[in-house]
Amino acid sequence: MAQGNVVGCDGNPVFLRVFKNPIVGLALAFLLLYREARGYFRKALQCEPRRDRAPAGPSRKRAKLNHHDGGDDERERRARDPQKLGGHVQPELELRKEEVCVDHDFVHEKDGDGKDLKSVEGKCAMQLFRAQGATEYLVLLAVVLIVALVSVALLGFFPGMASDAQITQSQTYWQSAQPITIVESAAIYSATYGTVFPYWRIRNSGAYPIRVIGIVGGDGEKATQFNGNGCGVSGVALISDYYYLAPGEEKYFSWWTGFGTSCNQYVYARTTASGGADIGGAASMCQNSSASPGTLDYKTLGFEYIEYLDNGQQITKRQIGKEFVVKCKPPV
Repeated sequence: MAQGNVVGCDGNPVFLRVFKNPIVGLALAFLLLYREARGYFRKALQCEPRRDRAPAGPSRKRAKLNHHDGGDDERERRARDPQKLGGHVQPELELRKEEVCVDHDFVHEKDGDGKDLKSVEGKCAMQLFRAQGATEYLVLLAVVLIVALVSVALLGFFPGMASDAQITQSQTYWQSAQPITIVESAAIYSATYGTVFPYWRIRNSGAYPIRVIGIVGGDGEKATQFNGNGCGVSGVALISDYYYLAPGEEKYFSWWTGFGTSCNQYVYARTTASGGADIGGAASMCQNSSASPGTLDYKTLGFEYIEYLDNGQQITKRQIGKEFVVKCKPPV
């Protein structure tokens, strides 16, 4: 294996699994927001006033001495001492306040009386307002991202949690699937047996008779058996022997103790591999909790069946559908 191409047990690169983690996503979102906010704050801070004093050196000292000794005005003092002022009489030099607003290479200054030398004050004010508005926008965006990531994290970390929209979407899809339609469904955890029983009432919605020979779980493998008690079945039986469906006919897989059906013909929901009477590959299972029984969730679900055409030809097909989600009943 080449260095840097590390993969996990599921065959996916490890870095992909890391970035799918909601905590990592939250951290990255904060870093991006911090970077954007820092840029806007820098622009805003460039327009803050700065006070400079001119001139420097001896002139400042002379102004201070002139204030204390009550002598001649500063203009006459400069005229008497031209050497310290570069050999010639300077114009009036006084402590001057400068306000500098830097917008790229454009400088705005004010003289000692507060008059504008180059007026870009309005432009700087607009930059400050723009930066403030952008910062408020970033704060609101951060709140939205946090709420979204926390919601995703909760749905990912706690098994058995699915929204009503997901369940409704799943039911709508399977109730219109063809040729095998799941017209009714449920699931329940049995505290007595320590397992989960699904309930599926299926209908042949196609134009030709079919014989169901297996149920394909979330792992892509199929279960070919079921357990029965009553209604002509005793013990383990093959699905293909009992699930021949004419067009429009319905039959079910059900544990009669949990669902109150007259026939006891049941399969098991599993998170492990499919096989026998086990429908494996479930993403979430019913829980042994009356307060929060959870959901039974298969990311994919399907059926393998034989279709009998009018010309006597028999074709074996697989119908692999989308996600199947159902809310679990309280355990019994």
